[in-house]
Amino acid sequence: MSTRMKTPRNLNPAEKRKYFAILFDLDGTIVKSTYQPREAKTALINKLEELGVNVSNISVNETTMDIIDKAKAQIKEKTNLSLKEVNKTINEIR
Repeated sequence: MSTRMKTPRNLNPAEKRKYFAILFDLDGTIVKSTYQPREAKTALINKLEELGVNVSNISVNETTMDIIDKAKAQIKEKTNLSLKEVNKTINEIR
């Protein structure tokens, strides 16, 4: 009998259908996260403002995706801001 562990690549089709997803509860269980959403959103809003985005209608109480969507909508209207540059900055902040 082989002791080799089966990976998704070497499972037969019936075995592959057994599992739809495997979930892990990481934060506080497996690892301790130091991510602070409010501070991250504040940093994101401040950086967007530095890039020339009008942040008067953006709040830390919104979801991160809503903040990004509002910023991108403004960027599409302005020609002096590069969407690629803003995406890079947003990813760095995250």
